[in-house]
Amino acid sequence: MPKDKDFDEVMEESGMTPKEKPKTVKQTSYTDAPASVTYSIKTKTGFNCLFSIREESGIDLLDKMQLVEARFVSDGITPQPDKSYGAKKPLNIVPGRKCPLCGSDLVETTTSAGKRMIKCSTQRYDFATKTVQGCQFTEWL
Repeated sequence: MPKDKDFDEVMEESGMTPKEKPKTVKQTSYTDAPASVTYSIKTKTGFNCLFSIREESGIDLLDKMQLVEARFVSDGITPQPDKSYGAKKPLNIVPGRKCPLCGSDLVETTTSAGKRMIKCSTQRYDFATKTVQGCQFTEWL
């Protein structure tokens, strides 16, 4: 059975050697994390990671954050993009057309069933009452 490779051997074979030998870091266990920050980052090779730092005081944490962020920049590590769950899509306004009923802008949209339509921009669907609120103009495409 082949011997498992240790981390240093794998790093050497892949050509990814650290810039410098890691220094011994004081490991402290904080049960309540008096001061902490967690970074959501993407490595140069595209991996998404969470990186947490904890300190005994906010001042010490801010000092350490400056060092860590400078290292991220020098190593090409970037922040993960913000998630947009629940964010509203921008309205796709139909150029050159206005609602024939109220004069507001018309927007092109697609239903959850995949049907396309043009409707008044003031129209909203109320999921609680299952009715359309606002202007009633709808044109199916």
